Amino acid sequence: MPLKPPQPVPQNQRDWDQWARSVEVVPNNDSTGTDQLKDNAVTNAKLDDMPALSVKARSANSSGDPVDLEASTNGTFLQRRGDLLQWAVLQTGDITADMITQHMNAIRAFLPRPAAERAVDDVQVMLASRIFRAR
Repeated sequence: MPLKPPQPVPQNQRDWDQWARSVEVVPNNDSTGTDQLKDNAVTNAKLDDMPALSVKARSANSSGDPVDLEASTNGTFLQRRGDLLQWAVLQTGDITADMITQHMNAIRAFLPRPAAERAVDDVQVMLASRIFRAR
């Protein structure tokens, strides 16, 4: 709703003050203030456009505004390291011995015995080659 000009035109500061206090200011239908938003009412479609290959998150270990974390390199994954949320390359230390054992046990549980043993051997050879290559 556009503001209507005062009639008659104010002649001094007092007239302008009275006119300003009498004007009802109502936002147009295309705008909404944050105080008018209901909790959890904003959908993903209503958020701002995001860069390609990114997630909206808070990267620091504190409260505050979110940012767009862009994955600028292939072969990375989102991880928390050193109290930061970031895109990173998998490192040898990210895979623990327990994780490898659990993975091999899962292979043994779901595949027939000969295939499971071949798969476990393949995993062990692959891990060994990657560990020695990284050194």
